[in-house]
Amino acid sequence: MLLGFSLLYDTVGTTPYYTTPFARRGLAALFSIQTTHVRGALTLNAVVQHKNREDTSWSNAGSFSGITALGLSSLDVTSLKEEIRFAFTFSGAGSLGHFFRVFIPPPAWRPYS
Repeated sequence: MLLGFSLLYDTVGTTPYYTTPFARRGLAALFSIQTTHVRGALTLNAVVQHKNREDTSWSNAGSFSGITALGLSSLDVTSLKEEIRFAFTFSGAGSLGHFFRVFIPPPAWRPYS
């Protein structure tokens, strides 16, 4: 999956940052985001998006609660389409130099039924 990476307010701001899409491995999964470093009074908004290969646009499969501190956040999503990606944005009073360092472990896929 994705190793750790930093999301800088300077770069992302309110413009969404998208991860590289990856293939679904089950119709449902538990997605997690671990924040290891936080600087600033920001909220990190994270969304799991999905689409089928023939779709021309992405739709939201589920949204994490706003992330404001260190720790692990999880989201259970069902009825997933073929391709998955994460979208991140910031909200709150951010300024230059504020950031989140995140790690996204592999999803816990639930088998097809």
